[in-house]
Amino acid sequence: LESRAFNKKEMNELIDKLLLQISPADCPHVEKLIGKERVSYVEPRHGKDLLELIWVLSEHITEQNIIEIQYCRQDGKAIQRKIEAVGILFSEFYFYLLAYIPGQRDHPYTYRVDRIESIRDGFGTFSIPYKDRFQDGEFRDRVQFMYSGSLQTVVFEYSGPSLEAIQDRLPTSRIIKEEDGVYTIMAESFGDGIYMFLDAQGDKVRILSQQGEGGESKDPADCS
Repeated sequence: LESRAFNKKEMNELIDKLLLQISPADCPHVEKLIGKERVSYVEPRHGKDLLELIWVLSEHITEQNIIEIQYCRQDGKAIQRKIEAVGILFSEFYFYLLAYIPGQRDHPYTYRVDRIESIRDGFGTFSIPYKDRFQDGEFRDRVQFMYSGSLQTVVFEYSGPSLEAIQDRLPTSRIIKEEDGVYTIMAESFGDGIYMFLDAQGDKVRILSQQGEGGESKDPADCS
C-alpha cells in the first residue's frame, strides 16, 4: 500500500489474494490493520493496469526477444523503438523497463512501464554472454531517480548532519577522508540523477570532480 505501485483495482486484487493465504482466524485481524489504509489508498496518476503488461515484458526478458515498443515520453511525444529488454525495476511509485538499444551495450536505457503504449515482437532474439548479463542489484545501487546514462564516478564534500542518509541513498559511496566534520565521498552512478540528489542538499554538498567511463574528466560546473 505504501508503494502506491498499482491502480486501486489491481491493488485490491493483490491484497485479496494475499489475504487468502492467511489463516481464517488471523484474517480479520490483518484486515483491521490495513483497513483504513486500503480505503484511503491513492492510486498513481496514470491509473493504468500494469500486471498483465509486466508479465508480458518479463516473458520477453526471459526469452531474450528483440521487441518494438510504442512509448510516450515525458514531454508527450510518442516514439517507436526496437529494444533488448533485460530487466524490470520498481522505484519511487513507478515500474521501469531496463533495455539496451540493439548494437549498443554501454549502458541500459530506462522506460517507465506505464508509458509503454504497445509492444510488438517478431524481430528475432538477442544473446548476451553470461558474464555480461544485466545485474539488477548493481544497477539499482548505481542509479538515482532512474536517470539512465553512462557510468561515472563523482567525488564530493559533505558537511551536513546526516552522513548516514547520504550513504543509504548512494549505496556505492565510500568515504575517502574526513576533516573537521567535512567528509570527502566518492560514489559511482549511472546518468545524471545523482546531481539532482546532491543539488537538493544545498550548501551541505560541494562537487569536486566527475569522471566518466571513458576516463574523461569534467569541470564540476558542467555536472550540475
